[in-house]
Amino acid sequence: MARSGSAPRAGAEIVEQDLRPGGRSRMVFHGPGGEAMPLEGGYLHVVPRECVVSTAALDADWNPQGPNMVRTDAFAAEGQHTRYTATARHWTADAKAQHEAMGFEIGWGASADEFAEVAGRIAAEITGRGEPTNA
Repeated sequence: MARSGSAPRAGAEIVEQDLRPGGRSRMVFHGPGGEAMPLEGGYLHVVPRECVVSTAALDADWNPQGPNMVRTDAFAAEGQHTRYTATARHWTADAKAQHEAMGFEIGWGASADEFAEVAGRIAAEITGRGEPTNA
């Protein structure tokens, strides 16, 4: 992700994504200062086009990791559009506070904005309009 002569790009790098119940997820988040934060977890429940439930509470070898949460990404048709809802359920108030201190909410907001932009681009390509629709 690093480019010659410039700082590494902030964002997420997907290392492994086996999108099925029991499947593994591994990614590395890259901060604007070049820091790398690996995250490993798995998928608990997957219903195509409806819902993905995941956690990083356990690694691929079932070892506990913390502080953690269960994440739900839900998708629902609304006319010509799709409503996306992300939910995080933390084990404890302390775990939630620790994630907040790490910039969790801001990061999810930025990810949602980027997701909407990418979805709009894809919709424009599919519809052949050449410009993003209200994704």
